[in-house]
Amino acid sequence: MSISSIEVEGNAEYIFNGRTNIVQVHANIDDGEFIVEVDGQFGTFADRDAEIRLVFSDDNVSSRDLLEDSSAIYDGVIYDNLDDVDRQGLRTICQYESLSEVTCGGITIDLSEDETELPARMNLHALSCDAEINVCQYGAYVPIQLN
Repeated sequence: MSISSIEVEGNAEYIFNGRTNIVQVHANIDDGEFIVEVDGQFGTFADRDAEIRLVFSDDNVSSRDLLEDSSAIYDGVIYDNLDDVDRQGLRTICQYESLSEVTCGGITIDLSEDETELPARMNLHALSCDAEINVCQYGAYVPIQLN
C-alpha cells in the first residue's frame, strides 16, 4: 500500500506563502467542514494489518521526517478497516470547531496542547502503515491553517 498524495478542500481561499498554497479552514464558515482525500495504490487489502493514519504536525515537519521519527506527531486518526476504502483512495469529511475539537471520521482530535494560538499553521499528513509492527512506509502532507 502506497500513498501518492493528500489533498484538502478547505472552506476559504488558499494562502500563498511564496512556495506553496496553504489550505485555510475557518470554524465559522460551513460549520468548519473540510474534505480530505488521500490517493495512492491500495489494491485489495489481503494484509489486515494495513492502516492509513491522518496526523497533524508542526508546519516545518515533512512526512519524511515523520517516517523516520514519529515523536513530532501532534495527534490524528487511524483508518484500519480498509475494506471500505476505494481502491483509489480514501475520502473523509472533517470538521473544525476549535483547536481542541477537530473531528475526522467520527473521531475527535485535540490539537490544543500543541497549538495554542490562532491562526494555527500545521501540516496534515497521510501515512500508510503496518499496524502489527507499528511502522509507516509512505507518506504525503499538505499545509493547513486553522482559523
